[in-house]
Amino acid sequence: MDSILEKINKNMDYDDLYEIPRNLFLNKKISSLHSKNMNIALLNVPCGGFGDVIICKTFYDYLTNWYKNANVYICTNDIGKFKTIKANVKNMINLKEKRDDDCHSFYNLSIKTSIKFDIMIVVPVAKRTFFIEELQSMIPYASKFNTFTTSEYNNDILGPYTFSTGIGKHNQGIFLTDINVKKHNLVKSPYALIYIQPPGPESTGSWGVHGNYCFLSFIEMISKKYNHKLFQVIVPDWIVDIIRCYLVEPQSGTCYTVNKRLKEYTKNYPNLLMMDEHKEKYVIKSGNKSDNTMIIRGDILPKPRPEFISLIKYSVDDVLLTGDQSITDAFSCCSNKIIWYQIAPWKKDFALQMSKHIPNKYFKTYKTSCGTIDAINYNPDYRKFLKKFDFRIEGKRIMDSIVLSIHYKDNELLQEYSNIVNTSRSVNSVINKLKKYNMSKNQIGSGPSSMEDKIDALRLFDKHIHERDLGNTELSKLNYNGAIKLIGKLELADVLVDRGIEKLKNKNSSAIYDFKQALILDPEYTLAQEYIDTIIRNKKRATNKLYFTHQTNEKLPDDILEYISKNVDKYTK
Repeated sequence: MDSILEKINKNMDYDDLYEIPRNLFLNKKISSLHSKNMNIALLNVPCGGFGDVIICKTFYDYLTNWYKNANVYICTNDIGKFKTIKANVKNMINLKEKRDDDCHSFYNLSIKTSIKFDIMIVVPVAKRTFFIEELQSMIPYASKFNTFTTSEYNNDILGPYTFSTGIGKHNQGIFLTDINVKKHNLVKSPYALIYIQPPGPESTGSWGVHGNYCFLSFIEMISKKYNHKLFQVIVPDWIVDIIRCYLVEPQSGTCYTVNKRLKEYTKNYPNLLMMDEHKEKYVIKSGNKSDNTMIIRGDILPKPRPEFISLIKYSVDDVLLTGDQSITDAFSCCSNKIIWYQIAPWKKDFALQMSKHIPNKYFKTYKTSCGTIDAINYNPDYRKFLKKFDFRIEGKRIMDSIVLSIHYKDNELLQEYSNIVNTSRSVNSVINKLKKYNMSKNQIGSGPSSMEDKIDALRLFDKHIHERDLGNTELSKLNYNGAIKLIGKLELADVLVDRGIEKLKNKNSSAIYDFKQALILDPEYTLAQEYIDTIIRNKKRATNKLYFTHQTNEKLPDDILEYISKNVDKYTK
């Protein structure tokens, strides 16, 4: 227990205590014996496109490669998306949806399987903070000791996470893979690739607040940098729509502005054409037949991931992308590329950290992250960056420690530690119990507090309060010392809080006294303080209800009284 006690700081968050078993095994040697027949479940609830699915599939590939004799499963409510990306669905378990929803919580899902999982990993946590209680509604034996979480890149908002993916700070890297890319026959070289999101509010499904600016900045840069007789530029359909809207029906506004700038920024290409998704051609501007020609191609995207990666690989040096997965694929397949990045509103930190660690000063702001004519001679070297932020290095180290901690979970010390953490309410209480456990191992005939000890200590403590109120100081002190001698201050505080909670369930108004006494015994017992605050607040609201009813001289419905009392409460604190 000494090694565990050394890792506990009384100022740490209670949730940090659940990390200690795996932290004991960090950097320890692991063998195939430790993962043999272990059941590992990756819990995936996709929210949006295919990014969440690909992240989970990549993590699955990592695990099956790292622990070849373990059983790895993907549990998801959208097996169809995994089929679309050509994933093997043999080891997939369906999560049944209880009702329709865009982004399900585990409360809304159910699972039917005879497999008992040793390790569960939520991959990734998206849209909402993960709470263990929601998973327990689906898998009752899930706990903070056997369940772990994975973030999206540089997303600290919904954490903390076991696996904080992304760049910089405490993050463990990006999901790089070894990709074998087959050359496509979709378009002839030379061509450039643009894959970004459209402008517009998030409520419409768009989030590229600077989509038009991003597109035009990249076009201006590549038009000056590359001098080809025929140069094609692959774009998503929304860019075609904006260009076409002015060509079909000329009028002022965004479509006009985009077309005007497009003509200005492509002076090296007097012939500028566009092909839409139906392969219909449009002339944006025309010069002589002998002049350079640029064709904007809206008839190629979207494509399945293998073909999309191939489009990245065989494009010109500069490529413009957005999204975690697209930029990860580019780093994985084509580290010789000059990668430009459209920054999503919630990905500012990811871009900022890339700007520091690549380094790439142009990623600091959306005004230059999509490309700029000032960067025509920019030539990055990603080798150190990719070596430092390859998730397969730090992620493997953490995963090894998890596997080892689960393999040894039946060890007496780890079992006792888990029991203590699961039955305590404060870090101080855990420390006290661990110390007492240590003493019990070093003293013949002694042991952890029994239920009888707790009952006797509570009885003595109640006598202490009674004698104190009567003014019998000596008797009060004797009973108090007897209670403390039996189980210690912190454990007695735990017992008082437990009794207070039971009293609250039975609407016993004396519960507040137990919480107050617990707080005297352990001044850092935040849970006791929270219960005291809640009781006081509820009493105040009840008083407000009575006062208002008296003043109006009529009985109002409870829901109206509750609303009024809450508002009165704001001004009477």
